[in-house]
Amino acid sequence: MTSSIRLVLLITYQGVLAAGLLLFLSSCKPDSQPRRWARQVERGHEASQALRRLDDLFSSTLVQADDNAESSYVKALVNEIIQPLTHAYVANYEDLSFPDRAGLISLLSSFRDRRAELAFRKAIDEFTKKQEGIDIKWALAAITRLRLENEADLLPDVLMKTRISTPLGGLVRRDLKQALLSTCSKSCKSKLVKVLSSDGFRDSTNSIARQDEVFRQSTAAKVIGELGDATAVYPLFRILLDPAQADVHPSALIALARIGNPSDKVAIALLKGDQTVSYATTLSPSGISKNSQADSTLLVEVAVRVLAAVGRSDALDAVIDAIRNERDEKKKAIIALELPKISNSLETKKVFEDVLDSISIGTSLQSGEDLKTTLAAESSRFYDPTMIDWLLGQARNNAGILVRTYEILCHKDSPFGTGMSCYPRQRIIDDIEIRLRKRTFGGTIAKNILRLARPSQLELAKSAVETYIVRGPGSIVFVRIGGVSSYAEGLNDPSGRKEYELVAELLKECEEQPKCYIAALLEKKNHNKDRRIVAIKSAYMAAILGDKETRDALVGILGTFEEPEVKIEIARAIDHLSRNGSKTTALLLRKILEEQSGSRGAEYAEADAIIAEVAARLDARED
Repeated sequence: MTSSIRLVLLITYQGVLAAGLLLFLSSCKPDSQPRRWARQVERGHEASQALRRLDDLFSSTLVQADDNAESSYVKALVNEIIQPLTHAYVANYEDLSFPDRAGLISLLSSFRDRRAELAFRKAIDEFTKKQEGIDIKWALAAITRLRLENEADLLPDVLMKTRISTPLGGLVRRDLKQALLSTCSKSCKSKLVKVLSSDGFRDSTNSIARQDEVFRQSTAAKVIGELGDATAVYPLFRILLDPAQADVHPSALIALARIGNPSDKVAIALLKGDQTVSYATTLSPSGISKNSQADSTLLVEVAVRVLAAVGRSDALDAVIDAIRNERDEKKKAIIALELPKISNSLETKKVFEDVLDSISIGTSLQSGEDLKTTLAAESSRFYDPTMIDWLLGQARNNAGILVRTYEILCHKDSPFGTGMSCYPRQRIIDDIEIRLRKRTFGGTIAKNILRLARPSQLELAKSAVETYIVRGPGSIVFVRIGGVSSYAEGLNDPSGRKEYELVAELLKECEEQPKCYIAALLEKKNHNKDRRIVAIKSAYMAAILGDKETRDALVGILGTFEEPEVKIEIARAIDHLSRNGSKTTALLLRKILEEQSGSRGAEYAEADAIIAEVAARLDARED
């Protein structure tokens, strides 16, 4: 067949196809035309039915284009209908039914096209007026995808109007945060800083209003921290210094850590007692000092917590100088509590040990906890088994013998007369309190030793557990007139022996192999309460023996755990193995938090806060 004949046949074939296609299109009913449906929505004529057809048509076209919104088929369809649909939403907002309006804005959002921007702005305006309608969710999603910066200045107003106490607030919280992060401009950031200074939740009698305000301030802090706005440093410090804003403290602390160096500078100035900075951090939004004589202990505590949250070793000199220059025992200990997060150098450990040596049992934190015991608990965060001998010395010197029998004081009506030895009641109570604290101190030391011990130190761990946990001090007996009753029973804890046996079994099996401890962490039986010490000990051993490869393995399994206590130990092990920081690891930790947010109860809040703080610290260390 000649080439000319082939060409004629090909042209004829294409002509037949074209004719057939035209015949098919001409035979279609008029209501199958997308533009006609869009006009129906615009005119409000059978809008519900037209919207359903348009939605089905767009979905099927997108599927045929392999979900490629840039496909010529998808673009052709969108070009046909986006203008009348956008006009329909803006012009007919009040006339559309709630389902139709939500369906329309959802469809416009799925187009991923800036030409629908007027509709998204309309949804925002209406939400800020009425605080109702699921429309805002689709508008926020479109703003995030398209990075519609023209709407950025409106988003802080959306935040201020969002009530997390309502079902709608719960549905839009994530979309709102993502929209803020993707578009927030300089003026938007300025508005968010004002949100941080709001006093709207101070009415403690209105728990719902407080819940809403905590959400707003926490969201503003998270966004500001991620965007790194240094102008928020002082407002964030004010939040940490205000007990009434305690629910916002975790978000404020992480925000300061993510801002980094500007936060460090203010914290170091506070540690040094800079009066100008101290005054600035206690100002109210109106510019009047909340407390011109701000509690100096609280200023020190907040300053060192921020430095620890940032976690860079270049702040270490300032922290150590503050400890050495501080005369107040409580302030010195409060600073030392955060040392393991900043550095694990020999000098740091020596300073920590000196502070613990200098503290007396009986000094209380504001929470009522014994300061020496709290400080001793933090010693394990250095993950250094060579500290065990020192810890044993601390226990021997401070735990004491706690068994004692007391007689009630005699008084004028006592049938025993003056023959009974008298002991002032308050002295009895004070003595019992100190002895109880010593018992707790010894138990804390023994638990630390059990967590830190390497296989070669098993006998030391066994001795500590038997002496300070298993046998303990027994009971303190309080003799009353007319009989004997126990003031504090059951101070010994036989379960300590079981914990030791489980740890000993683990150490003998895994010895010095980090991978073996990772495997033990993954065993489901070790997640149960009666064997949880195995998972906790495995996390410690991974931190003590591991390297970056071990760190990455811990990150990989963190999201598989449900038990908050184990998650905390894994996060702290990751922190210890990342002394030089790691933005990649920080990103993975945030991804884990994002995937799990909103799906769990309040009991996970502490674990989530610690993981978020670790992520912020890993970011700051690498800068």
